[in-house]
This record gives sequence, structure tokens and C-alpha cells, in this order.
Amino acid sequence: MPAWAPAPDWQALYIAAKASVSLLERFSTYRLLHPVQQVAVGDAMMAYTASGAGAPILLLPDGDRPADFFWRLIECLERRMRVIAVDYPAGACAADLLAGVQAVMRHEGIGAASVLGFGFGGLLAQCLADTEPACVRALTLVNAPTPIMGKADGYHRLAKAAQSAWGFGFRRRARRAFLKGLACPAEDKGFWRGYEREWFGQRWSKSAAAALLRAQADLHAGGGQCPSSLRIPVLIVETEGVPPNLQPALRRTPARFPLAERRTFAPGAGRTIEITRPRELTRWIDQQRASLENV
Repeated sequence: MPAWAPAPDWQALYIAAKASVSLLERFSTYRLLHPVQQVAVGDAMMAYTASGAGAPILLLPDGDRPADFFWRLIECLERRMRVIAVDYPAGACAADLLAGVQAVMRHEGIGAASVLGFGFGGLLAQCLADTEPACVRALTLVNAPTPIMGKADGYHRLAKAAQSAWGFGFRRRARRAFLKGLACPAEDKGFWRGYEREWFGQRWSKSAAAALLRAQADLHAGGGQCPSSLRIPVLIVETEGVPPNLQPALRRTPARFPLAERRTFAPGAGRTIEITRPRELTRWIDQQRASLENV
């Protein structure tokens, strides 16, 4: 299965959503300067972009977000380091995701990298560090749960529910939840409405949503030591606006990494700090990178 690529007329969706002309031009330039590359992952292809120069950092998105959702953060990061941002293939299992991330690193000639994971991506990053510790120099976990073996059955049930409830408004509710939870300036709302139409209209499907939940179940099934035996720098970043059902899992992450540095964004930043506070997050990550170079 080939990796997803924008349709030739993708900009029309943003224009119809009354996106800011200046923001759409910036995003168009971003896509032009960040061509998608691919590596094989089983029968599918894992897409990714590589940009910038310096120490490598691997960006693992939250499971339901494409890599270019983080484009404003990537623009900040790539001024200081080499950024590898991956796009998960639709329908991939947890084992294929872990193998795919390592395949991307090999393809780019990277032996070890700092890893920045958002939500599901943070869970994946921890499992990568547990299974292939030589690949991970440092972790930055943004609103990321820690692996909990007892959570696996719950995610398998959610995967079945997503498939059976797809035709009963599941997709529509997911689209509304995305826009409702989005923190961005009022003048940027049109752009993100256009992004939502492209993403949900062309990239999100029932099988992809169910496969993501199954992958999350498999990652939790692997468990994880608490506290972790990892001896690498860990930065835990927390924001406001995390749904109540996710908060118990997030509270376990600091317990797993008792020596980790913790940073919390001030009220008003919202949950989507990759949009509202990309420079501040980049500064924190850059401080972590500098500390690695001084070791």
C-alpha cells in the first residue's frame, strides 16, 4: 500500500474553508520544501520527511495526526537540528510501527536519535527505547501515557466499537472533537478547518482508526518497567485540556521516570502546543540537546 500523498487540488479545500492566504502560502511552501520519502513496512509504506541539519531528532505524532500537522513546530526545530517526522501507515500493527521507525533511521543513516513523542507517539517512543535502547539518546514525552499491561483489553474493545459505530456518527464526532480541542488564534481557524477536511476526508478511515487502537493495545500489552531502567534524559511535557479518560494513564508517566524533568505549559496554551507554543517547546528540547552534548 503506497503512502498517502496530497491530492493535486488539495489547496482548494483550504480556500473553501476561508483559510488565511498568508498561512496557506506558508504551508504550501512547507510542503514544497519537505518532500515525502518512503520506506517499506511489511506490505505498506511508511512516509516521512527529513529536514534541517545537526543532531537528529525523531518526531512521532499522536496516532491520529499526520506528520505535517506539526509543520510549525518542525519549522522551529529544523533551525537547530535534523528533524525526521514520520507518518504512520494506515492499518499497521505495533510491531510494524516499531520496525518502520527503525527502518527510517537506517535509511537516513542515523544510529541513535533523540525522540519526541506526542500522545500515542510518546507511548511508541517508550516502547522503542525499551526494546532498542541503543537507538534512543533522549526522550521528550508530550501528554504521553506509559505502557500499562491491563489497558490492552480496553483498547481492543475500543477498536471493535470504532468499527461498529463508524456509521452512527463516530467519524462526525471525531471531526468535531478535533476542531473543538484545537487551540489557535481566531485568524487561523479557517486554515485548520481546511486541514481537517483534507485529513478526515482523504486520510482517515474506519480501518485506520481501528488499527490504531489495536496497535495501542499491543503497545500496552508489552507493559513496561515502573520505574524504568532506562538511563537517558527524559523530559515530560504536560498541557491543559487533556480529556479526563486519559489523565490516569498520564499520571503514571512521571512515576515511571522519577528522575525526569517535568515542564508544564501555562494556562491558555491549550492542548495543541505544537501550534500555539512551538518556539517555547523547541527551546526546552534544545536545552535537552545541549545537555547531551555536554555529557
